Amino acid sequence: MKGEVEKLLFLRGLGADALDLSPLPAKRRRHLAQIGRRLTAQALVRREPNRRHPILLTVLAQSAVDVLDPVVQLFEN
Repeated sequence: MKGEVEKLLFLRGLGADALDLSPLPAKRRRHLAQIGRRLTAQALVRREPNRRHPILLTVLAQSAVDVLDPVVQLFEN
Protein backbone atom coordinates (compact mmCIF):
# COMPACT_ATOMS: atom_id res chain seq x y z
CA MET A 1 0.00 0.00 0.00
CA LYS A 2 2.78 2.41 0.92
CA GLY A 3 4.57 1.70 -2.36
CA GLU A 4 1.51 2.56 -4.43
CA VAL A 5 1.02 5.84 -2.58
CA GLU A 6 4.70 6.69 -3.09
CA LYS A 7 4.33 5.99 -6.84
CA LEU A 8 1.34 8.29 -6.98
CA LEU A 9 3.16 11.06 -5.13
CA PHE A 10 6.16 10.70 -7.44
CA LEU A 11 3.98 10.94 -10.55
CA ARG A 12 2.15 13.95 -9.15
CA GLY A 13 5.50 15.56 -8.39
CA LEU A 14 6.30 15.23 -12.09
CA GLY A 15 2.98 16.85 -12.95
CA ALA A 16 1.53 13.72 -14.53
CA ASP A 17 -1.91 14.39 -13.08
CA ALA A 18 -2.01 17.83 -14.72
CA LEU A 19 -1.22 16.69 -18.27
CA ASP A 20 -4.12 17.30 -20.60
CA LEU A 21 -3.88 14.92 -23.53
CA SER A 22 -7.54 15.26 -24.49
CA PRO A 23 -6.69 16.89 -27.85
CA LEU A 24 -5.20 13.54 -28.89
CA PRO A 25 -7.70 10.93 -30.02
CA ALA A 26 -8.14 8.07 -27.54
CA LYS A 27 -6.81 5.51 -30.03
CA ARG A 28 -3.65 7.55 -30.52
CA ARG A 29 -3.10 7.88 -26.76
CA ARG A 30 -3.49 4.13 -26.29
CA HIS A 31 -1.13 3.44 -29.18
CA LEU A 32 1.56 5.80 -27.86
CA ALA A 33 1.27 4.38 -24.34
CA GLN A 34 1.57 0.85 -25.70
CA ILE A 35 4.70 1.78 -27.66
CA GLY A 36 6.20 3.46 -24.60
CA ARG A 37 5.67 0.43 -22.41
CA ARG A 38 7.26 -1.90 -24.95
CA LEU A 39 10.37 0.17 -25.68
CA THR A 40 13.49 -0.09 -23.60
CA ALA A 41 15.01 3.14 -22.31
CA GLN A 42 17.83 2.76 -24.82
CA ALA A 43 15.44 2.32 -27.74
CA LEU A 44 13.45 5.34 -26.60
CA VAL A 45 16.55 7.54 -26.41
CA ARG A 46 17.44 6.59 -29.98
CA ARG A 47 14.16 7.98 -31.32
CA GLU A 48 14.00 11.52 -32.59
CA PRO A 49 12.74 14.02 -29.99
CA ASN A 50 9.59 14.79 -31.98
CA ARG A 51 8.69 11.09 -31.78
CA ARG A 52 10.06 10.41 -28.29
CA HIS A 53 8.38 13.24 -26.36
CA PRO A 54 4.76 12.38 -27.22
CA ILE A 55 5.43 8.79 -26.17
CA LEU A 56 6.95 9.88 -22.85
CA LEU A 57 4.14 12.29 -22.06
CA THR A 58 1.49 9.71 -22.87
CA VAL A 59 3.13 7.03 -20.73
CA LEU A 60 3.49 9.49 -17.88
CA ALA A 61 -0.15 10.55 -18.02
CA GLN A 62 -1.38 6.96 -18.36
CA SER A 63 0.81 5.82 -15.47
CA ALA A 64 -0.79 8.42 -13.22
CA VAL A 65 -4.23 7.04 -14.08
CA ASP A 66 -3.09 3.44 -13.69
CA VAL A 67 -1.64 4.08 -10.23
CA LEU A 68 -4.51 6.25 -8.99
CA ASP A 69 -7.20 3.58 -9.42
CA PRO A 70 -5.60 0.96 -7.11
CA VAL A 71 -4.75 3.63 -4.50
CA VAL A 72 -8.38 4.77 -4.41
CA GLN A 73 -9.53 1.15 -4.08
CA LEU A 74 -7.12 0.60 -1.17
CA PHE A 75 -8.67 3.46 0.77
CA GLU A 76 -12.24 2.52 -0.09
CA ASN A 77 -11.96 -0.89 1.57
